[in-house]
Amino acid sequence: DLVVCTDVMEHIEPIFVDRVLNSICSLVIKGAYFNIALVKAKRSLPDGRNAHICLISHEAWLGKLQNYDWRISRYEVGQKSLKVWIKK
Repeated sequence: DLVVCTDVMEHIEPIFVDRVLNSICSLVIKGAYFNIALVKAKRSLPDGRNAHICLISHEAWLGKLQNYDWRISRYEVGQKSLKVWIKK
């Protein structure tokens, strides 16, 4: 019924974000919750990139999340993350 996605989206390669969101949307029955980091991680990948490889603004994330068959019922922007509650 509910998909919970915390500390995930910022780790997705940017070219795959829309595909992942589409997949998540197909799984949601009643709602979803996202907690997406907006700042760099403390760790790096073996290739030297920061572990948060998809750092975009909260406005950009909200724009992406609005493109699916659900509605954003609430969101909170913090210094380090974006929290979004979705209803189907």
